[in-house]
Amino acid sequence: MSFLDSFKKKPQTPKELGEHFYEKAQLTKDLYRRKKLLLTAARYFEEALDYDTTIRCLIISGEAKKARTLSVRLCDPSYLRKHSQDKGAVAKTYLGCIIKCINENIFGKARLLSKELMDYNSDEFTEAVFFAANSLERTNMAELDKALVKIQEGKTEVIDEETRKIFINTLHEKCKEYN
Repeated sequence: MSFLDSFKKKPQTPKELGEHFYEKAQLTKDLYRRKKLLLTAARYFEEALDYDTTIRCLIISGEAKKARTLSVRLCDPSYLRKHSQDKGAVAKTYLGCIIKCINENIFGKARLLSKELMDYNSDEFTEAVFFAANSLERTNMAELDKALVKIQEGKTEVIDEETRKIFINTLHEKCKEYN
């Protein structure tokens, strides 16, 4: 450490601290230390509400599950979509966001997210998800019944059976509310 280092401006804001730890992570060769530094940077970036950089740090550090969880909590899978190469994880994140919107009665956003999901990965299942979200927004129960049948029968390569069941159960709960 040189004499002049003590006069350098110290990071003060969460964003500056995140950038500081991110730079340190880029310079280190030790993988364990790099992961720890990236996770620290991600915490500071999240505190600074810089979710794009937060998710990038989480993906680089190998914490894709934390990145998906944050995306669902924010109800915005676009950051994960931008930084992750795992198509299945991104599709499941979209579906998680849609489920959250349906549970919170934000049907317009659920419809928009289902449209994005269909654009991202178009198959029978994602089309049925779009129809279900669309019919929920318009409270069209006949259309929702048709969509439910398509969801149960629809083929998909990226959504696992457990996530499909959670989505179906969410729709059934909403149908009970409308009875």
